[in-house]
Amino acid sequence: MSRAMSFLRAAFLAALSWYVYYQLAVFFNSNQPVFLASIVLGSIIIHEMGHWVVMEYNGIKTHLVFYLVVGGAMADKRYQHVMKNLPWSNQAAIYMAGVIAHLALVLISWFFQWGGLITAERLSRIANLNGLFIMFNLLPWWKLDGGHFMRVLFNSVPEKNDERFVRWISLFVTFAIGLMIGLRARYFMRTLPDFTLFFVLFFWGLHFRATHDDTKGSRSRLAMSKRSQIAWASIYVACLIISFLLVGLLPHWAYS
Repeated sequence: MSRAMSFLRAAFLAALSWYVYYQLAVFFNSNQPVFLASIVLGSIIIHEMGHWVVMEYNGIKTHLVFYLVVGGAMADKRYQHVMKNLPWSNQAAIYMAGVIAHLALVLISWFFQWGGLITAERLSRIANLNGLFIMFNLLPWWKLDGGHFMRVLFNSVPEKNDERFVRWISLFVTFAIGLMIGLRARYFMRTLPDFTLFFVLFFWGLHFRATHDDTKGSRSRLAMSKRSQIAWASIYVACLIISFLLVGLLPHWAYS
């Protein structure tokens, strides 16, 4: 399929998705259904554009796709071999690009609010929603960005150091939990069961990825250097902690 045709199909399905989001907002008696539907769709598009930009930068022809309410950035079939043969640090950049795009959207929204273009209440909604997107996507599971990222990270880390990375990542995430409790984050405490489920899935997924990696991956020519391993693991943890703050300190995006 040509890029033009894939774009038109994605645009059509994105429009249908917006209508679905709008109807859901109306069903749940939202007083701002147009705004809520727009920020959900906009956040998904920004996320996939993040992947698209980095993939194209690495020489991979990429199609933006929509499967009705769910988006994606997929390498053209003729370029999938390029993706597979990229150094794992470049692949890590692709997998993290979506969540970094969410942070960029929050920052841009803050500038808009500072300039009087949007209200503080709308900024709060955008920030909280994108924090949720970041948390979900960074779970080290299956086909999520976090799962792909942890695969290339632990494939690069020598087996003797896998447990060390698990301990350090777990330590910083646990610190973030303690910070939220110490700040008496009102919305964190209200949604503690949801956070508890997230942390169970997170620690389970982290351990699974560390124990089911390629035992010979650290000797691959594609493997990250030690400096890159530490840098990317730090970026991952920083994004995760920021998402905790956006979710735990701000009112829920759909009900505030």
